[in-house]
Amino acid sequence: MTPEQNASMPPSSPRESEDRYRMLFERAVEGIYVSTPDGHFLDLNPAMARILGCGSVEEFRAQLPERLQHLYVSPTRRAEFFAQLGAGDRVTDFESEVRRPDGSTVWIRENVRVERDEQGGMLRLQGFVSDVTARRKAEGALRASEDRYRQLFEQSPVAIFEIDSRETVAWLQRLRAAGERDLAAWFAREPAEAARMAGHIPVVGVNQAALQLLGARSLTEVLENLPRCFTTEAYEMRRLALLAVWNGQRVVEGETRVVALDGSVRTVYQRWWVPLDGDRPMFERTQLAFIDLTGTKSAESALAAERERLDVTLRAMTESVLTIDSAGVVKFMNAAAGALTGWSPVEAVGKPVDEVCSLTDEKSNRRLVAPVATAVAAGRPVDLPPRALLRSREGSVRRIEGRCAPMRDPAGRGLGAVLVMRDVTDRARFEAEILRASKLESVGLLAGGIAHDFNNLLAIVMGNLTLALLDEKTAESGGRWLREAERGTTRARELTQQLLTFAKGGEPVRSAILLSELVREAAEFALHGTAVRCEFDLADDVKPADADKAQIGQVVQNLVINAVQAMPQGGVIRLALRNESVRQDTTLPLTGGQYLRLEITDQGAGIAPENLPRIFEPFFTTKELGTGLGLATVYSIVQKHRGHITVESEFGRGATFRIWLPAAGTPPVSAVVTNSPFERMRGRVLFMDDEEPIRAMTRSLLERLGLEVTVTANGQEAVQNFAHARASGQPFDVVIMDITVPGGMGGAMAMAEILKLDPDARGIVSSGYSSDPVLANHRAHGFRGSVPKPYRVTDFARTLREVLAEK
Repeated sequence: MTPEQNASMPPSSPRESEDRYRMLFERAVEGIYVSTPDGHFLDLNPAMARILGCGSVEEFRAQLPERLQHLYVSPTRRAEFFAQLGAGDRVTDFESEVRRPDGSTVWIRENVRVERDEQGGMLRLQGFVSDVTARRKAEGALRASEDRYRQLFEQSPVAIFEIDSRETVAWLQRLRAAGERDLAAWFAREPAEAARMAGHIPVVGVNQAALQLLGARSLTEVLENLPRCFTTEAYEMRRLALLAVWNGQRVVEGETRVVALDGSVRTVYQRWWVPLDGDRPMFERTQLAFIDLTGTKSAESALAAERERLDVTLRAMTESVLTIDSAGVVKFMNAAAGALTGWSPVEAVGKPVDEVCSLTDEKSNRRLVAPVATAVAAGRPVDLPPRALLRSREGSVRRIEGRCAPMRDPAGRGLGAVLVMRDVTDRARFEAEILRASKLESVGLLAGGIAHDFNNLLAIVMGNLTLALLDEKTAESGGRWLREAERGTTRARELTQQLLTFAKGGEPVRSAILLSELVREAAEFALHGTAVRCEFDLADDVKPADADKAQIGQVVQNLVINAVQAMPQGGVIRLALRNESVRQDTTLPLTGGQYLRLEITDQGAGIAPENLPRIFEPFFTTKELGTGLGLATVYSIVQKHRGHITVESEFGRGATFRIWLPAAGTPPVSAVVTNSPFERMRGRVLFMDDEEPIRAMTRSLLERLGLEVTVTANGQEAVQNFAHARASGQPFDVVIMDITVPGGMGGAMAMAEILKLDPDARGIVSSGYSSDPVLANHRAHGFRGSVPKPYRVTDFARTLREVLAEK
């Protein structure tokens, strides 16, 4: 309406103006009130009553007296309101929280004008009120959300970098507006610009985890060092992220590296989430999250290295290792376990352990079970049963020992067990050899002592029988019985000799001998009168053996006799002899070098498995009339020759004995042919022995051979007699002395004293107990010959003749 039109209209009456005001007052959406300065409402419209929680103005006025004092929730806020009124005539947009009759509260915004009197005092307040509760709640929720975000941002263990992405968004939009469709192609055309954008990372905020990741103290320190913190890999990830956003991907993630301020390189997992509207990025700020993987990577590397060390260790171990779960199923086995069991690791995994490891008891042959369940239940390692045998998949049997150790998870629950086994077959064989040798040594000490005394007694018996047979009248009247007695004494002598052979002192008198001839002669001699024949396979180029001819002959005879007894119905014995070179790393208990290997194989009943480990024990025999000394003697002789003997036998299919003897480094010496030992001799003999019956018997025997004899009881007397005879011009031609004289000077020491008097003195050593090496190595002690007790007159006479013939 124009001013002219307005001027032409008739003026409103005061009544009309009042009506229009009241209509507007009553219908207003905002609350309107008029009040005194002390809070008494003079007038208010319905909207004001509704805002303050009343259904009508009347309801509000009914509660007016008690509510005025409690309308504002915060009294201080009311004071601030009047403080602002006091400073001027208006209060604009003043917000406060007021309480409704039902106890709820609302937030109101007031715009108040003051009417004053002529003195400037407040008369009335006219206010306009809006309900801003919804806005205040929204703002509160927003602040709470921001607070929660900030708390999460600051307290997150993930390193977060806030990035201002407005420039990046604008750059991408310009490229699209210019018609670019392939960002990767653009990067290839514009490498410099691509590098600038990839390297442009405008960080505007970091949390504590990000500061810790880079070793920085503040955002400023991060910004100052950002170019050197982000590696080439990190910038490449940024380029890939730009490509991903260009192609509409929301999440860009991957592994990269950053450099901390102290120079350490940190391996991180990067994740960048981008909100999109269609294919357009909708962001001003984005968050780049880094999860520090350095410790994890180090742990993974350490774990991988540990696994590699464990794998190498398991591959290099000679012990067999299997892991078994709680159900008894194999989960892993190393190569050594595969070689021992005959199962490949691939085939064994998934099989029951008792199928892979077939265990039996060595003595009872009953089936054994790997103690996996026992170890898991007990929570401690459990040894395998003693004397356990493992039968491989191919059928070979090995002696083993080992144990099961339980495996548990962090909560202590049983997962299974680790079974470790070692092959102790060779060790058990060596231990058996040592035990056998120990038994032989113990028995040998006893046997040697018995043999010494027994030989002295036999020497007396045999000597006197020989003297009786040399007497014509005695021989004529009782010669047959005397010869039978002599044969019995000879058999006793042979038995004693067997005791001496494996006794400690039965040292062989070794020389280079032709073993082929000896083996053939000894075997054929043992086969006389039997239904068994020998087949010989003796190599033509076999080397001489360094051995005692008599003792090795006894070995062959004993083994051949055993074979004959194993074939009572007859059969064939095969003897094979070969040269063999033994390496230093051999599993045999031998020193590396050149040996001869003798094999004796029969077709007999074989040896029972339970008897096989004991056949070399002294006095062990399965024969009704056996002495148990035959194989013990064989074993002792071979051991004292620095050799070795083994036996293989399958019950019902015969037995094979293998003997290794050292080869000689010199050719064999030809035998010397001598005259008959019964021819009379001439010369003076000094004889020393502590046993008076032996002295008497030997004097008579030597005198019968034509010799002049002087006897003494100990070495001191012998030295004195030798010195006296030499001084008187009637020296002794030969000295015969016993080695051992209890409580006095023995033969070795006496001979040493005699050689001081006469370096050309000729001596013969004699003993019934060869514990002293003097008997086997008599020349090393100054003697020219040796005669073991009991004397056989032919041997004694022959040795005397040979020594007297020496110059």
